Amino acid sequence: MRLITFIFLLIAPSLTWATIYDKNAKLSNLGEINIAIIDSAFGGCWTNISEVRSYAVGKLEVAGATVSDDRSNTAQWIFEKKATFTINVNATRKLGVCIGKVSIYVNAGITAETVGFYGIMRFSTFGKLIGAEENLNVNILDTVGLAIREWEEQR
Repeated sequence: MRLITFIFLLIAPSLTWATIYDKNAKLSNLGEINIAIIDSAFGGCWTNISEVRSYAVGKLEVAGATVSDDRSNTAQWIFEKKATFTINVNATRKLGVCIGKVSIYVNAGITAETVGFYGIMRFSTFGKLIGAEENLNVNILDTVGLAIREWEEQR
């Protein structure tokens, strides 16, 4: 089993996916952006959540975004038709090694008021499979940076 985990760790850096769905969209055009954190990491695999949030705020602002201090429910932001930068970490410890996935989305709420429809428009998706012996903290910071860099490259 350790061999399988080791092989996973060797190939994990190459398992990244990224898509920006609207090439004309820019972070500066999305209005105020909320940062949402979804922590589904177990076994001490993610211990620097507030550092990751602060890092994301700084990187987003450098990329031209206006980041909100509002930490209210993401669903409320959807109904208010505002954008959300979501960092979703799913990880667990197996045989002493943390393995998991980081998914980052930029969404905004939309409405079709004539029919009373509410929905979500996804502007981008970025994900990476990650693994490390101690924890995934540095990997998660790096992944957030890479996701925001995707937006910077299209400016």
